[in-house]
Amino acid sequence: MIKSYIIPIEDLTLQERVERRKAVDNNLLTAAKKLGIRDNDEDFLIRDTLPNTDVGLAATRAWLVAGAGVAGTELQYFSTAIAVDTVVMFWGVSYETVPQDISVVRFTLGAASTETRGIYQIEELFSRLVPEGYLSDPIYYVRNETARVLVEPRVAFAVNTQRLKLLSRTIEVVGNIVSARQLN
Repeated sequence: MIKSYIIPIEDLTLQERVERRKAVDNNLLTAAKKLGIRDNDEDFLIRDTLPNTDVGLAATRAWLVAGAGVAGTELQYFSTAIAVDTVVMFWGVSYETVPQDISVVRFTLGAASTETRGIYQIEELFSRLVPEGYLSDPIYYVRNETARVLVEPRVAFAVNTQRLKLLSRTIEVVGNIVSARQLN
């Protein structure tokens, strides 16, 4: 069964949140090994996804919707080919802008959005103390796939006024971004 809905963070206990984040890390490692990127756990680095480096957003390390929004019309948030020997997994959204003007987030595959991997109605988060939620099932993209994310405004907004953080992690080979290992 495929699930595609948002779970407000306030509906989860602290333990459930920790378990979900651990599951993301485990799923990333499993996916990277299945792709044959490397065999040894020590060869991998799991880190927060960098918006400019990993998904091509223009803003330096900020989750900023660059375009102007028109109510009811999808707007491309980003479209990027995932780097070789990399897997990116999206597991939630966090809305940092007031007012919140985006109502839907859609994760698709391919520059032409040939396949929808998940669609999330996020307005439920707007009435919450913390406008953040987890995806029912994480969405992942593997090397050379084109990850395209679209947002749908509920009202019009100006260019560079909406900050919608996509909670995500990236697994890659040690040395691509972070090159030093820490001693345990």
